[in-house]
Amino acid sequence: MVLAVAGALAVATTTGVLVLDQFRGGHKGDSADSGAAPSPGRSSASTPAPASGAVPEVYVGTWRGTGTVSALGQDLPGGTFTVVIQRADSAKVIGSVTQTDPLGGGCVDVLTLKSVTAEQLVATGRGKKDNPSHCVPDAHEVRLSPDGTDALRFLSVDPQAGNPKARLERVN
Repeated sequence: MVLAVAGALAVATTTGVLVLDQFRGGHKGDSADSGAAPSPGRSSASTPAPASGAVPEVYVGTWRGTGTVSALGQDLPGGTFTVVIQRADSAKVIGSVTQTDPLGGGCVDVLTLKSVTAEQLVATGRGKKDNPSHCVPDAHEVRLSPDGTDALRFLSVDPQAGNPKARLERVN
């Protein structure tokens, strides 16, 4: 019985990963530089939004949470998402998103700031050059919005990747 359950779980997990791989594109192309964003320090959530597009302190830090991806009309487990955001101005690299799937594979997107307010940060995400071939290299929109004092809502508007979303909690 235990082997049957383990076998069924392995088949379901493999099928889910294969389905998601189809949504992710399974190809490489133009992608962002492979430089990782430096680790920023902890910040206060009560800092007002700055002028000139600089990243408000409420977003700065390292964030992590379990997320989902959409495939075949359903939300499926998408693994763990880690977002690192640093202080920067518009059109500058502000950080990264690392998605680690349930089997341990990972994809990293480099984030470039598009716009930011106290209510929402919008960035362009693009896969790193050295990502595995199943990762989507194409540019897509990433949205972060505060959710309480030490949490963010994450949404990647990337149909090829299943429009990943997660609630992230501060880890630093």
